[in-house]
Amino acid sequence: MKDENQQQKAEQAALRSPLLMHLRNGKHRERISFSLPGNANGLLYPQFLKDDYLAYDLTELSITEDLNDPGPAIQAAEANAAKACGASQAIFITLGSSVAIKAMIGGACGRKGTLLTALDVHKSALQAAELLDLGLLFLNLDTIENPSKLPNLLKEHPGISAVYLTTPDFYGHCYDISKIAAALADTNVLLIVDSAHGAHFPFGKHLLPKFAIDQGADLVVCSAHKTLPAPTPTSLILIGRRMMEKRPDLDSRKIRNLAATFTSTSPPLMLGVGLDYAVSYMDMYGVEETAKLLEHVNEFIAKLPEGLHRVDLGISSDSKVLASNPASSTDHPTHDPLRMVIDCANLCPGPRLAHDLMANKINPEMADLCRVVLIPHFGQPKAEFDRTLEVINKLVAEYRKIKWPSDLQTANLRRLDAYYRKRLQVPAFSNKPYHPAACLNLDWRQDTIWVNIDEAKDKFVAEALIPYPPGIPLLWPGDKLNQDDIELFKSLIHHEINVHGTRLIGDEIKVPILKSATENFSSTLEY
Repeated sequence: MKDENQQQKAEQAALRSPLLMHLRNGKHRERISFSLPGNANGLLYPQFLKDDYLAYDLTELSITEDLNDPGPAIQAAEANAAKACGASQAIFITLGSSVAIKAMIGGACGRKGTLLTALDVHKSALQAAELLDLGLLFLNLDTIENPSKLPNLLKEHPGISAVYLTTPDFYGHCYDISKIAAALADTNVLLIVDSAHGAHFPFGKHLLPKFAIDQGADLVVCSAHKTLPAPTPTSLILIGRRMMEKRPDLDSRKIRNLAATFTSTSPPLMLGVGLDYAVSYMDMYGVEETAKLLEHVNEFIAKLPEGLHRVDLGISSDSKVLASNPASSTDHPTHDPLRMVIDCANLCPGPRLAHDLMANKINPEMADLCRVVLIPHFGQPKAEFDRTLEVINKLVAEYRKIKWPSDLQTANLRRLDAYYRKRLQVPAFSNKPYHPAACLNLDWRQDTIWVNIDEAKDKFVAEALIPYPPGIPLLWPGDKLNQDDIELFKSLIHHEINVHGTRLIGDEIKVPILKSATENFSSTLEY
């Protein structure tokens, strides 16, 4: 029986807790969510788990187990996840995919190793390279899509330990990585895949794109909290069936130990419980839930008003109109059919539509200059799709009355958006390994000054400049800032898209540059 005096004290303390009260009474309540996390306030959870979730917040005891040193129950839960995802082994990560990415890269490359990576990768890969003093070699888009050049690249750089790619990306665009996996099959070079946005792929079977593990990836991370009914920020490291054949020096224990190096010594069991449940639910009902959600999504897309259209778009690839794209067992799709990327630039900038949806109690996941991204969640009722269509129709009618933007403004938005993607297709650095760890040095930080972005043309940036979301570095430390970059960053910030690495002081945008860097500075980071 609870002590009434204690309960009164607890309620008084709660009233003096600003964050608690902000979220308890905040504007996020009673809204329609097309954004993360995928658990949607526990929509698919059993009632007992909702009621007693804090009862699972337990420390590491012999009777509770330890996620960093699993006992029988955690081993069984991870074995279930591995089987459900077609992997040989799984590791529960309860403090985010960023931890998993560092652990996978660290395990494959070690310190001062070499990583072959695409440019359209999350900033956690840059952080791994900085912390581990890795040399980075960058793949251009052509080599990713047509990997015939990959064997020669590996011969030129025999120190490469791993290839690192992202699929699907924030927009749901998928690479066909099976050819890359085949090119690496007879080598000791691992294929590491950030599939943070594809955690649901193993559970939708033929209805969704082929999962990275099934295409031959050696190490994969999935952000369960993004698209599964799992708590933030749970994720899974999945180990491919041939990884230990290629690299006998590397096993799940070493990867788990590295994950523990980059995270807490007390990983929360209550998050592990939520992850365990999410995997079990989707393993049992994933195909059924996917089919139901696909039906809602396809009906929603079919009813979009004129002027809005769904597109298949990658972070670094061009846009194609996509009416619907259900996966099939005979055709490998290039897009997650559940990810709704809505192009609205002919009517308004993406951030304007996102703002107006928010004002109508509808949460989109993100916006870029030309689009909004909507991420539905499993179990989402059809009524929420219908209500969102009502709001969109109302907004489109208002935009037509305003007659904004002009053709010139639309063309400018699309030009800047195309430049954004082009910046991620061709590396700015040469074919020598690039070492971003230099930016952690004291002399680098002492050489950093903040200047108005208009004064930074042809200067070298001291930190990565990262539009967020999606969290992909557009400029890496030591990159040269050109006029097109300046125009793009100013437009992003003008449209209230955050750019990590910049500071907004009043109306002035400041960026960090290296005051002593000379014309050939970038080459000093390549060796």
